[in-house]
Amino acid sequence: MARTYCGCLAPGRLQFTRRQYGSVLNLRWDALVPPPASSAPLRIAVVMPLANADIDAPKRLSFLSGSQTKDIEDGYVGVKTPELGDGALREGGMPVLTSKDNIGLLFQYAVVGLVYGLLPETIYPFMQNYLNCSGAQVASAQQLVVLPWSFKVFYGILSDCRPIFGYRRRPYMLIGWGVCFIMLLVMCIMPIGKPYFLVSADRDITVADYTPEIEARINHSAPDEGAKYVMIMFFAAVGYVLSDVCADSITCELAQREPIDKRGKTQSCIYTVRTAMVIFGEILVGFFFNGEEYGGDFDFSLSFPQLMIIVTVLTLPVFPMTWFFIHEEKAPATNFRAYISDFWNLLCSRAMYQIVAYLFFAGIFANITYTGSTPVASYMVGVTPINSTLSDILSNLLFAAGIMITSKWGLHWNWRWMIPFATSLTLAIDGPFNVTNERVQADTHSVRTDITWTIIIMYAMTIFSWVFLFLLPPQKAETQALVRKGGHSKLIGGLTAFYLIFAIIWSIMTNIMAMFDSTSCLIIAGGTGC
Repeated sequence: MARTYCGCLAPGRLQFTRRQYGSVLNLRWDALVPPPASSAPLRIAVVMPLANADIDAPKRLSFLSGSQTKDIEDGYVGVKTPELGDGALREGGMPVLTSKDNIGLLFQYAVVGLVYGLLPETIYPFMQNYLNCSGAQVASAQQLVVLPWSFKVFYGILSDCRPIFGYRRRPYMLIGWGVCFIMLLVMCIMPIGKPYFLVSADRDITVADYTPEIEARINHSAPDEGAKYVMIMFFAAVGYVLSDVCADSITCELAQREPIDKRGKTQSCIYTVRTAMVIFGEILVGFFFNGEEYGGDFDFSLSFPQLMIIVTVLTLPVFPMTWFFIHEEKAPATNFRAYISDFWNLLCSRAMYQIVAYLFFAGIFANITYTGSTPVASYMVGVTPINSTLSDILSNLLFAAGIMITSKWGLHWNWRWMIPFATSLTLAIDGPFNVTNERVQADTHSVRTDITWTIIIMYAMTIFSWVFLFLLPPQKAETQALVRKGGHSKLIGGLTAFYLIFAIIWSIMTNIMAMFDSTSCLIIAGGTGC
């Protein structure tokens, strides 16, 4: 079940958001090293899930830079700031997001929020309650449906270096939404299997009390159906994340036009819109997936394909809004060799690799949890989908409030003191405890002991993650000093690239393994061994 804790740190410079289904930490490099308006475009995005093999809450760790050149001299990255009286980094004046040139951008984030909120939210009622998938499968599914956020670096390179008909953003937005739309359409027409419990009342009976009649009417093959839905949702996310990356690029350019006294308003606005639509998507799932077959108590519900039809229809308007209501100037293709060289130089700077190290290693420990969370919620606590949705809505309201509060009063808060309030989930470490659906249903002293230990480990690791806070600069002034005087190291830059690449390959491999019967038993996939 999604829980959201947020601290939005200095929007426009450093933004930290963490959710169960993903988090964002954006270092707006253009706010630290402002670019000249005529410089060649460079947008760097280092986007990684956690290195831990068994995570159900991937992290989207993004370092985004706007258009800038980088002259490296004595460890200092120097560029000239445009001489604008109001402190803006680009000409053009304060952007108006509701204008004809920008309203399509708001619509992008609205539809991203809808799909991003709805698809992961279906996992608990559909995979846990309807199909009765194992806790490890559910946790892997929760990561896989948002894992494409880890591909943002590749999307950024593609859109920067290979414009289509001279445009670097809008064509890729249309391609991304096209992929997402096709995947949603496939889920609309794909026949759905029968639930695990053909008689909903059987859900409340412990395994030890099953009679031959109950055993005969249980659909034991239902959990096998989950993998295909998760993979289709994965590819849907591949599409809408591509669109989101291009929208982020335009947002960065608009944010540079903000006067110094209003800097951060653009990001705050777009994230508020996205969060509002995340809540709307969660409401749809909570309301329509709260029937008895989903572990709820409503006497009506929609099938999975029927819900996908609603989402598909709501997604359609994004196509004309993308092309006709987003202003984009044509731009020449970026030299790929020079682009990668700039990326490497940036990765080798201390300001970059130190913050990446904080995000990576602190994130590993901050996101360890117990794989039995969804079985416990379903069988022990009796959490219905509508209960889960209400919790998620409250969390997202707090998230939106955090964005607005930080935008107004928190631009100068110490980031180190804000981080401990943002926690999330992961799936690993729990294989030796054997917290299966059957044991949770039995609700014995032994399984409660195992669950308790996994929860203790989770909280201990979260507290330990605070050890890495020394790597995070306290505020933007210290970050700017780190940029100027931090120096460069090719060795540490290479090590950073290695562990990031290893982590993304490991995460993809192990989470896909956990979804299929033939490989889910492997220890690296969260099983106990085949």
